[in-house]
Amino acid sequence: MYAEEIVFTCSRLLAGVLLELSCRRLPEERKQVRLKHSKDYHLDTLFFLEGNLAKLKEANRVPI
Repeated sequence: MYAEEIVFTCSRLLAGVLLELSCRRLPEERKQVRLKHSKDYHLDTLFFLEGNLAKLKEANRVPI
């Protein structure tokens, strides 16, 4: 029913992990910028996950 949301969520989580791992190879000044973008990306993902959780609660009408 919500396969698209599940796949999108998994891909965002994996992309976030890869974004953080990519910081290891950067010089310090570029690393700080990348880490800030990574933090923003993670916050955006959390908001998306909260929206998906609300959809699932509404669809199932059971506490999750």
